[in-house]
Amino acid sequence: MSLYIANENGDWWEFNPNDVIYIMRKEDCPADESPDNDKFERVIMENGTPVEELYSDLVNVLNS
Repeated sequence: MSLYIANENGDWWEFNPNDVIYIMRKEDCPADESPDNDKFERVIMENGTPVEELYSDLVNVLNS
């Protein structure tokens, strides 16, 4: 089963059971980087925390 996820910026993606997302706190962003960087996702992946069990957590919430 896939889940479709969207955010308020109009971006959406398909999320599958083995997908990993990366979360980065603003204070963990290197001083020389900015969200204006075209490849800011790389900064998040390199400096953020991987979340590997989010899919099962979301499915549990959706099924409750």
